[in-house]
Amino acid sequence: MLQEEDDDILPRTGITRSNEDDVKIKAINGEVSITVKTKEESKYYIKAINLQTSQQTVLLPESQYHEGEESYQFNLSPGIYVIAVIIDENINAQKIIIK
Repeated sequence: MLQEEDDDILPRTGITRSNEDDVKIKAINGEVSITVKTKEESKYYIKAINLQTSQQTVLLPESQYHEGEESYQFNLSPGIYVIAVIIDENINAQKIIIK
């Protein structure tokens, strides 16, 4: 859980970042690669927020997932995005640029 004094709000989005979960987000050649590793069965989903248009897109719908590691790849149009992986109400987010 996030401690109140340690909250890290992403600029211009109001999204809170949590680094409790093992989430890796990379942007390579127009593709977003996301790896999620959980220590127990968890409910999570993945969202992309385009910072230029404020459009939000659900890349992976909310569902229950088993413990372990899962990898996902998504193609996004060129732009600046915040990719948010929400695991059991904890938000892991990273800003990326797709060229």
